[in-house]
Amino acid sequence: MGARRGWFRRDAAAPALLALLAVVVGGSCGGSWTAPTAPARFARIDLETIVLSADDAPAGTSYVGVVSGFQDLGTFARDAQELGHLREDGFVVGHLALFFPRSHTDGSAPLTTRSVIVQGITGLFRTAAGARSALVRFVGDLRDRQIPAATEVITGPLGDQGFGLAGDTPDGSHVVIFAWRLDNLVLAVSGSGPIGRATVRRLVSLVNERADALG
Repeated sequence: MGARRGWFRRDAAAPALLALLAVVVGGSCGGSWTAPTAPARFARIDLETIVLSADDAPAGTSYVGVVSGFQDLGTFARDAQELGHLREDGFVVGHLALFFPRSHTDGSAPLTTRSVIVQGITGLFRTAAGARSALVRFVGDLRDRQIPAATEVITGPLGDQGFGLAGDTPDGSHVVIFAWRLDNLVLAVSGSGPIGRATVRRLVSLVNERADALG
């Protein structure tokens, strides 16, 4: 893959992937009755319509096809413990859309903490309850480990749950990230380097509108 696995990271050498975790509600036990679960709103086929593509590249960036695309369980798990959680949680599939500066993709400039890098991340789960747990855990990890001292960014109405954070990563990169849930789908869009929040928020709206249009 050429990129490190795991949760959202921003490295000067190679920004990596974002893994999303979920907790799926257990079934009935011992013959006790459980209420029927509503069908999940989204399926894998829907993701192709929703996710960011090369046509959505922000100005000055290019889609990195070699690492973008659908991600399986093993790719998302950053270690054995997380792999176990993902199996237990019922993770279905993920997708990454990665954009690097055009000056890097054409080989003329290295990546630095001042490079504009955009990631669109999508995680599909079996149930809305699983996606809800995934989102809470993901945002908690961002606050506790990946973007220490992050400040809240007002998201406005965004899906069933929405969060916005901005701050600096341990390597000194400035990041703004929006993460939200629509039923059984968890989505996130992040921008690092000198990129305006409005640009990131525009991509968030684009992805959200595509998902909403599927009903």
